[in-house]
Amino acid sequence: MRFKCVSKSWSSLITRTPFTRNHLKSVSLQNPKTIDLKLLILLPCGFKSLNLAKSFDEGAALIRLRFWTNGYKLILGSCHGLVCLGLEYIPRYLLLRNPSTGESKVLPNCNLFPDKPHLHFHYYGFGSDSSSGDYKLLLMIDGKIVIFSKNSWRIIHEARWPCYSCYTKGIYSNGALHWQDHHGRRIYAFDLTMERFRLGPSLDALMLGHRQKLFGAGETLYSIKEVKNSMDVEY
Repeated sequence: MRFKCVSKSWSSLITRTPFTRNHLKSVSLQNPKTIDLKLLILLPCGFKSLNLAKSFDEGAALIRLRFWTNGYKLILGSCHGLVCLGLEYIPRYLLLRNPSTGESKVLPNCNLFPDKPHLHFHYYGFGSDSSSGDYKLLLMIDGKIVIFSKNSWRIIHEARWPCYSCYTKGIYSNGALHWQDHHGRRIYAFDLTMERFRLGPSLDALMLGHRQKLFGAGETLYSIKEVKNSMDVEY
């Protein structure tokens, strides 16, 4: 939503939950091949947007965003235009920000471990519960799965981390967070509605042996592989 200086009736309409959900649904139903894929990149000079549909030689693929970092240097995840940021790998000073509108919200510190004030998290991810539309932040703290949703923290005692040889950041797509193992053979998914893990799809055997990373765009999960100093995008 680029412009919000409208009449009170329009403002009331476009800020209602049903309107935003329907808008996101209509965008997600578009053919991903017709949409320019963009990556949000955090550099020392600030945030930049990388458009994968444009040529790198033209210099138009990388655009600097007017998005202050204020010391935040860790992207915990992004979903539906919202970005979750952290200062370090600690469950404090977490921020939720909308780069398009400039709005932001500081999340309350995690108080589930009062006897361990110096805890760090290792695995993390941010996404949306497709059934309720609620946004959830997942952290793995002290061997436990911790989720922030509806303005409070809680431990998911039933969930067990499936693989400790995964990349630390979970990639959101289609109502779940996805982690890729370091061998590049398996993807583990955490369903944000059921709040439990499942085994994700196996990666293409042709990609084995190549450096690859997952990322999400809309409701589609993509993989980037590097072959002979070039970069291919698959989904």
